[in-house]
Amino acid sequence: MKSFVCHESYYNCNDGCSILKATQYNSDGPEPLVEISIYPMFPKYRDWKIQLKWIWQILTKQCVWDDQIILNKEEMEKLGNQLLSLAKEIK
Repeated sequence: MKSFVCHESYYNCNDGCSILKATQYNSDGPEPLVEISIYPMFPKYRDWKIQLKWIWQILTKQCVWDDQIILNKEEMEKLGNQLLSLAKEIK
């Protein structure tokens, strides 16, 4: 399945500590996919404990990031509806 980035959106955390990135992919499959990633705004990467954690994750899980998720259409709709209902409650 070939896929390419169609659109990227960025959202800032309210306290300014993180960024949420939503990336939409168009694919040859039956439906587009969305990847949601969370990145820190300040560089904590130089801390040796964090570097050891990443090394351990690469060796054991073959993956550095535990804060990314790829959603299909059904899951995108569930997340979107939940966010809309929460936004309506705030008004």
